[in-house]
Amino acid sequence: MLQEKDVEITIRLSEEEHRRMKWIADKLQLSLSETFTSLIPNVRLPDAKVVSESNEIVSAAPDDLVPVIKGFDRKELLKKVDKIYEKKAGITLAREIKKQLIEKIESDDKQLMLDVETYRRLSRWCHPRRYTDREKNIQPLAEEISRLIFGKIIDRINT
Repeated sequence: MLQEKDVEITIRLSEEEHRRMKWIADKLQLSLSETFTSLIPNVRLPDAKVVSESNEIVSAAPDDLVPVIKGFDRKELLKKVDKIYEKKAGITLAREIKKQLIEKIESDDKQLMLDVETYRRLSRWCHPRRYTDREKNIQPLAEEISRLIFGKIIDRINT
């Protein structure tokens, strides 16, 4: 059974919106958090698909998955991700790659995958549209990461 994790978010309400939500929560005898949660529709999201071709990735949902090369050098990937952190740019990319590929345990029957949103982010760093110091510092690392986990520099996915 899949265990759900709580995600903490912050929302900004006007005083009037807060008053209305507090009134509703009081009437329902719930906390504000429980009241907001109760208003979220119970819709089953589609299962993530595995996509690997560029034309599939372009139209894929952000949480669909792209398989990476089996047996890539995780220590080398960690070094490259750590360099991104050191450069203080591309932090979201570094954090997502670390979470999805370095911290996950690979087993024989479970191939590691990158979600499409992270794949797209990596593709944008590999082929930036601007060329500021941030891009000059991160593009080579993004290209090295792409080669390491996909065997090539991936094409830019426009989104």
